[in-house]
Amino acid sequence: MAEFIAYLDHWQTLLGSILGGLVALLAALIVARTQTRREQRAAAILLISDLLAIDAHLNSMRGNASKNRLSDDEYREFVVKYLLK
Repeated sequence: MAEFIAYLDHWQTLLGSILGGLVALLAALIVARTQTRREQRAAAILLISDLLAIDAHLNSMRGNASKNRLSDDEYREFVVKYLLK
């Protein structure tokens, strides 16, 4: 047991540096993962809002087309003209 304590005393600086580095690496990985998740959520929220806007426009176009009783070909032409605006 005394030999082990003497061994640890001799190598404590190196062992402390290695353990400290590993703990710091683990902390950095946790922070990086958290930041990545936050960025993914922000991107998803932006994408969802854009998709909801597109869906609202599509529903509006469908409502206008049905109100004006457009045929399929006229509806396609209407959608193309709307998208070109």
